[in-house]
Amino acid sequence: KSYQKIRSKMTTIRIMKLLLLLIVTILSTSKAEVTTTEEDSYLNWFYTDVSRRVRAVWTAATSTNAPSKRSNKNGSNAAFKLLQMGDPSGALFLCEAELLKTETDEETQTSLLCIGQAYLGLYSKLHRHTKTTSDEVYLGKAKSNLEEAMKLNPMHPLTRAGLGLSFLLLSKDFERDYYQEAILHLHAATVLSSPGDVTYKSSLYNLALAYLASEDRYNAMD
Repeated sequence: KSYQKIRSKMTTIRIMKLLLLLIVTILSTSKAEVTTTEEDSYLNWFYTDVSRRVRAVWTAATSTNAPSKRSNKNGSNAAFKLLQMGDPSGALFLCEAELLKTETDEETQTSLLCIGQAYLGLYSKLHRHTKTTSDEVYLGKAKSNLEEAMKLNPMHPLTRAGLGLSFLLLSKDFERDYYQEAILHLHAATVLSSPGDVTYKSSLYNLALAYLASEDRYNAMD
């Protein structure tokens, strides 16, 4: 009986401690102003994105399109697939790995294009949450990689479209005067791509925005 009394008292004490802890937590929470800031939203997105990135990269790396020592094309295909899945971080990881083992100009151009597109995707995601001037770094990296890709193949519509978009975003979001460069590359993308496909439609839309921003309404409406 004495053992049962001691055990009952210990259980009661534990319950009281838990209740006290709960009361203190409630009081401290009520005193603090609980708000969801952009930083909170960004952190939630960041940690979710990291875990999703690891899963996506692992899936791509172990799939039939996994990068191999002999085939750079397969690795790039896996990276572009990650871009389509909305995972620019994972795509960047694979593209940069593929760039280290390229053997031809075509392979190098494809890897540089992929890296440029990945940085554009990262900018699109991060700038929605942070909206800081440091995000300009992503656009700068996108532009520099796409410029290198264009040197190897100036006739690739995706390269010209991505480069035009980089110039457009630098001008629109960071007040850089690159509208004429944006118009030049976006117009080239519409000429090089097939009418009706995604690259053509997006380039045409962005071209109209670039014309409007440069106060050329005539060409914007054309």
